[in-house]
Amino acid sequence: MSTVVMNKRTPILQPFGSDVGDEMIYADLYEDVKSGKIPDPRIKPALPPKGAKEKPPKLPPKEKKSS
Repeated sequence: MSTVVMNKRTPILQPFGSDVGDEMIYADLYEDVKSGKIPDPRIKPALPPKGAKEKPPKLPPKEKKSS
């Protein structure tokens, strides 16, 4: 059994290192979703019922400019 001794000066490393930002991780995730390796983890909101939205009032007709 090996023992890891942590010194107070030893920095705690992030899973992918400090030089890899969130953009890189999400880019890899996007490529995997795009290729179909994993399902899309984003939450898909439910669509509102059709016809439930009020239509905006009609605008008055534009006045024609006389030249």
